[in-house]
Amino acid sequence: MTESGRVTVSGESYGFGYPTTPGVPGPVPNGGQTDGVVTTMDLLLAGVTEYGGSAPACMGLLRMGVTEMPAAGASGFSVYCSGAPPLAAGIVVVGQPNPQRTSVFGASLLIRPARPWTSIPVLSGVDGYVETPLSLRTAIAGAQFACQYLFQNTAACGGTGSWSSSNALTITVQ
Repeated sequence: MTESGRVTVSGESYGFGYPTTPGVPGPVPNGGQTDGVVTTMDLLLAGVTEYGGSAPACMGLLRMGVTEMPAAGASGFSVYCSGAPPLAAGIVVVGQPNPQRTSVFGASLLIRPARPWTSIPVLSGVDGYVETPLSLRTAIAGAQFACQYLFQNTAACGGTGSWSSSNALTITVQ
């Protein structure tokens, strides 16, 4: 998986009709029993756009994602982060996207600090994973917000007093 959340897989196709991109060198089967294929997929759901990058922590990059499509009225929608410092206190910041990074104790905040925003306290697990529910029960289609995780590093992971940050997501309610 790439840093932007794309996955590339390769294999073979046994039939006609494997989807191709315009301009590829071999858009039709070559007459054999199988053809080699390479496919790149974007794993983000409709209404979710990733921006900014993650600051590496002791478990690698902090990767932020969503548990389901952000649909109006959804009560089970959550954001998650993997790769966080284990058993670390942190926050999920929810607000408006910031095209420019703001430094916060060494982490890059990608939420606009001059606009209203909310912070939700979180605690990562021993495996560096945390999931945070964000109810869309009263949200209307087209509403947009951004969110990002920030974690205070532990003594065993980057040193106390410094912070790590995930990539950020812009969520458009469907």
